[in-house]
Amino acid sequence: MKTPRETGAVLIVSLLMLVVLTLLGVSAVNTGVVNLRVVGNMQAQTRAELATEHAVREFLSDISNFTTPTSETITASDVAVVVSQPVCRRTTPASGYSASWALVPEDNEWEFRATVTDGPGNANSEILQGVKVRMVADSCP
Repeated sequence: MKTPRETGAVLIVSLLMLVVLTLLGVSAVNTGVVNLRVVGNMQAQTRAELATEHAVREFLSDISNFTTPTSETITASDVAVVVSQPVCRRTTPASGYSASWALVPEDNEWEFRATVTDGPGNANSEILQGVKVRMVADSCP
């Protein structure tokens, strides 16, 4: 039998608690998904930056890139890095050599750009690199 004081307050309070706990659970799942996406984007960005740096080191290790300058695509960590054709910005006679010597080497200052766009994460990385290379005279176009 129902007494006059029983109005169903426990049912209403328990339903409100259930709704609040459900909202907290959904919020926790959404926060986890967002954090997972942030970490994935950070990994893609780091991968693109490391691939670009690796391509720059590989490009610098070959002197033929400066004797016959051309653009090049270098694959590093399964990521294609496009390295632009190096441009000779300035030439100065190398110090420590006699000016009367016919083949005085020159210090050539080169500049090139390495860019990558990683497909899955849409991460971009670009490095503008300058380098001074001592070369034979008149090798800077």
